[in-house]
Amino acid sequence: MEGVIKSKEKELEEKRPALLTVEEKIFHSKRKLSQYEQDAERVRKDFDRQTNHVLELQSELDKITRSAEQYEASLRAGGGSNKRLNAEDMAEYSRKREAANKKTVNEKQRLVNVRRQEKTCRESTHRLKEKMEDLDRRRKQLEEEKLAVSDQKEKVGSYVTQLNADLEAARKELEAAVAERNSINQQETQYNRELQETLNKLTVASVDQRESEREQKMKECLESLKRVFSGVHGRLLDLFTPSQRKYAVPVSIILGRNMDAIIVDQQKTAIECIQYIREQRLGHATFIPLDTIVVKPINDKYRSFMKGARLAIDVITYNDKLERAFQYACGNTLVCDTLEIAKYICYEKNQQVKAVTLDGTIIHKSGLVTGGHSDDILTGAKRVAEKRRADNIDELRRQRDDLLTKLNNLSKSKRRGNFEEQKKSEISGLESRLNFSQEELCYHT
Repeated sequence: MEGVIKSKEKELEEKRPALLTVEEKIFHSKRKLSQYEQDAERVRKDFDRQTNHVLELQSELDKITRSAEQYEASLRAGGGSNKRLNAEDMAEYSRKREAANKKTVNEKQRLVNVRRQEKTCRESTHRLKEKMEDLDRRRKQLEEEKLAVSDQKEKVGSYVTQLNADLEAARKELEAAVAERNSINQQETQYNRELQETLNKLTVASVDQRESEREQKMKECLESLKRVFSGVHGRLLDLFTPSQRKYAVPVSIILGRNMDAIIVDQQKTAIECIQYIREQRLGHATFIPLDTIVVKPINDKYRSFMKGARLAIDVITYNDKLERAFQYACGNTLVCDTLEIAKYICYEKNQQVKAVTLDGTIIHKSGLVTGGHSDDILTGAKRVAEKRRADNIDELRRQRDDLLTKLNNLSKSKRRGNFEEQKKSEISGLESRLNFSQEELCYHT
């Protein structure tokens, strides 16, 4: 297509000067033809006038000739054959003949000249007509070529329109591909960052979750009890979660030795479990039967007694059906943000209630204050924190698996092959063809 267009353009460029030259020649030839026709008309009129004049002279000459012949005939008839003109008559005859010749010679010459001019004009007119016919044929040929070029211009215009549409579509596809790639890269970067953070947290949580031999044995014992007996819920430690990390220390102090107690539905189940532990030599355990434990009611006034003080049972989450066990373990014990709040409640307000601060300081109902960080307190807090961390490990693993799935889906959604480079190459080719076609279109215009 481009080669044909270029060839037509070159051919048109070569013929354009010829067309202009032919049009100029046609114009000048028409002017010359008109001038020659006017000259020919003038010569014809002059020729007719001279012809008429010659005919008049010729007629007069004929008259004179006839008169002379008649005169000679009369002489022959009157005097015989021997009669001759005398010298005077011969002189008169010669004079008149010479006068007649002198009178007609100029007109004859003019007649010859006029005839010569007429012939020249006729030949010139014939040549101009032939030239006009040739120029007309040339003009028709150039008009046909001009029509062909006009059709080619229309085709090129349509081709330019199509190229513009194709170029716009290719640019939009490239923009969409770039936007999609950038979006995928951003999501991939975000997911990789979140995955790395999750893996780091999971590694730390796994390291921190190393259990002691006693803890492992207790878990194995508990699993055995759950398999053998129905109604075994698990250790109290495993059945709650502090609402915030800062409550791990006071909650571990409040629960104390009850953290390892096993919650069961009935006292009968507790007795059967103790017998099983003895027979299997699994150690010893404390049980909290939900049907027989004595639970003191919660005093609701401590739920909003003052800012910075909360009931211990309100800072943990648990299954509602185990509420009696946690009421039994927590009672009305308060968790206070600071020692000043605890002193204010116990001493100034004279509340007979146990209060534990976030740092582990205890004010007993008797007014005795216990503080500091013993190994038991630190161990209990660590167990609560580890238990909470263990609860988060499964969530971290789910997050890890979810992020890996998302990354895998992103990898599948990426375009195969060098799509953007192909589009760029396509756009470059379209732009090149468009520029060439637009130049040709401007040239035709």
